[in-house]
Amino acid sequence: MKKALFAAAALLTMLAAPASAQRDCLRVHDIRNWWATDNNRALIVEDSWRNQFRLTLIGTCSNLRFRDSVAFRSRGATRLSCLVPGDSVITRDRTMGNSRCAITRVERISSGRERRNRSAQAAPGSNQ
Repeated sequence: MKKALFAAAALLTMLAAPASAQRDCLRVHDIRNWWATDNNRALIVEDSWRNQFRLTLIGTCSNLRFRDSVAFRSRGATRLSCLVPGDSVITRDRTMGNSRCAITRVERISSGRERRNRSAQAAPGSNQ
């Protein structure tokens, strides 16, 4: 009986969480668009709800601006797992094979002005 009440209370708490708090998580399954910044050290990623996130990468991930596609590798166990530092961006090169770039920071870009400033850093002609 106590377990059932506890489970019901936990479920109600999760359902009562504000929608904005739920959208601070970038799930690999929800990524719909991305583009690289000028210096190949970050990606701006957009999810299915048009929330934008900046993924800061360790070092420079070569030629991100010229890639048609990238893959995101999460250490989470399910498709509902959020991208976190330590996860990877993977690119494929015919001559070099796969290249992994570790994510060091995931931050949501929230305000319209901040979005414009961050988007202005994106490379012209990238995947926007």
